[in-house]
Formats: sequence, C-alpha cells, structure tokens
Amino acid sequence: MIQGLNRHTSQKGIFMKSKKGLRILIGVVAGVILFLILASVVVKIVFTKEKLLSLLVPEIEEALKRDVEIDDITVSIFGGLGADVMGMRVLNPSGFVCEELFKFDQLSIRVKFLPLLRKRIEIKKLILEGPEINLEKNKEEVSNFEDLTKGEGGAIEIPVTFDQLQIKNGKILYLNDK
Repeated sequence: MIQGLNRHTSQKGIFMKSKKGLRILIGVVAGVILFLILASVVVKIVFTKEKLLSLLVPEIEEALKRDVEIDDITVSIFGGLGADVMGMRVLNPSGFVCEELFKFDQLSIRVKFLPLLRKRIEIKKLILEGPEINLEKNKEEVSNFEDLTKGEGGAIEIPVTFDQLQIKNGKILYLNDK
C-alpha cells in the first residue's frame, strides 16, 4: 500500500514540475512578444516619417550631390530590422532632358541585427519595385552619372552582400543627345 502511494505521489510530482515548466515557458514567450510590441511602438514614436526624412534626405543629397525627394518612409522591427521607402526620386542636375536620374516606387530593406552590434551592416533582404534609371549624355558629352562613378581617388567600390535581392518591373533608359 505504501509502495503504491509513493508511485502515485511521484507521478503527481512529475506532473506538477512539468506544469510549472510550461508556465515558465508561456511567461517567457509572452514576455518576448510583449517586448517586441513595445519596441515596435517605441520605434514608431521615436522615428516618425518627418524625423526620418529630415535625417536621411540631407545625407543622401550631400552624398549624391543631387536633389532627392521621398514620399514616405517607415522603420520596422517585425520581419527583420529595416525600412520601407515609398516613392523616391533622385533628380538630374540641370542640362539634361530627363528630370530624374533614378526613381522607384518602393524599396524594402532588412538588415541582420547581430552584425550591427559589431558596427557592420549586412543586408538580409532588399526588394526594389518599379525602379527607373535614366542614363543620359548631353550635347557636350557630359553624362548624368559620371560624377557618381568616380571618387577623389578614382572609381568608388562599395562591397555589398545580400541574402535576398529582388528587382521588380525595372527599367533602364539610355539617351545620348549627341
């Protein structure tokens, strides 16, 4: 009789331990989900469209030495840390037929989180929808992209790797006005 009671008590103890472990697991999962939701809300509050545009557009314009227009931009942490840009236009300098050098409908970019901690940017996913590139040479044989391909010391090399790269409905136009 005592032996049967001990067996029943030990089975009950195992059941109680597994129930406690399940509660801990559910608590951890709920905590992670709550943290991600909270982080997403904080990111949306801190990085508003206006703030992002005021930070990024001047930097892009300075780097490209061209006017830049962006319709909308959002930062995301779900599906990977990244940003979505809608309707970007890089304008040509004066003296060219086409108004834009480059434009696209949407850009979705996601980066890997851990390399950021080591001050490295590794792109996990880049999807570019509706890009249009207008390469042009005017009557003076000056191209609208020549200054972008050369740095102070010669050609610019930018090492980039992608886990996933998609270009949807792209178009390249070359115009030689000679």
